[in-house]
Amino acid sequence: MFNLEDSIDQWLRNFYGHRAFDHGSIREMELHLRDHIEDLMAEGHDEKEAFQLAVADFGEIPKMAKEEFWNQRRKTTIKTLIYTAMIKNFYFTTIRNLLKHKSYFLINILGLAVGMASFTFISLYIFNELSYDRFHANHENIYGVRTESVIRGQLRNGATVAAPMARTMMDNYPEVVRTTRVLRSGALLVDNGNEKINESQILFADSGFFSVFDFRLLKGNPRTALQHPKSIILTEDYVRKYFGDQDPMGQKIVIEDTVFYTVTGVLENVPPNSHIQFSMLG
Repeated sequence: MFNLEDSIDQWLRNFYGHRAFDHGSIREMELHLRDHIEDLMAEGHDEKEAFQLAVADFGEIPKMAKEEFWNQRRKTTIKTLIYTAMIKNFYFTTIRNLLKHKSYFLINILGLAVGMASFTFISLYIFNELSYDRFHANHENIYGVRTESVIRGQLRNGATVAAPMARTMMDNYPEVVRTTRVLRSGALLVDNGNEKINESQILFADSGFFSVFDFRLLKGNPRTALQHPKSIILTEDYVRKYFGDQDPMGQKIVIEDTVFYTVTGVLENVPPNSHIQFSMLG
């Protein structure tokens, strides 16, 4: 016995195997088919005859698929042309409005420039702050000790501690594996025998410095370079500054006209993202 709904479903299934037909187009064909069947039944045909005549009017599926494919291509081309025309119109409209309202245009451009510049500087600052000492292999386990003190009723934080703190922490805290003491000096007069220069980037450190930090020595032994008092290590830039092309190892540098330091190592230039920036270390 003929069933109109089953016949329509079977006819529609034939279209799902063709890439030319999407869900929307198949739904549209179903609506057209049903309208056509109703018109034929109104003319006196029964359901089966109306269905067969309506399907015949639609034509063969391969031919319909080909026509639908080219229709989709044409739709895509038309959309592309429309989008292109819209962009072109938007461009000319924007230029025309900018020329018509120059002050408004300058205010907007200035605001955009200030915003972008602010974002860039803030991003660079944050990146620099977060990248301190990241070049050290063990940077996650390197900590600086600070002090909190109450002076005249006010809580104050400082980045300096007493010298015995290093030994005290090693003796009393098993979590502390190695320590080093570092002291940044003010400007000191440096004399290499040829000239005297005030240097403000001088750092004093004890013999444990290279057991904590991964600064690379180009010359000298990191285990012994700071083992003896009055030893000094120069960075590459300061070797060239004070000794030119000469080998600095074993040579003397006088600080404040009284203390003689012996060069025991040459340090690779310090990365710019290190919180320890120094020209000499003694």
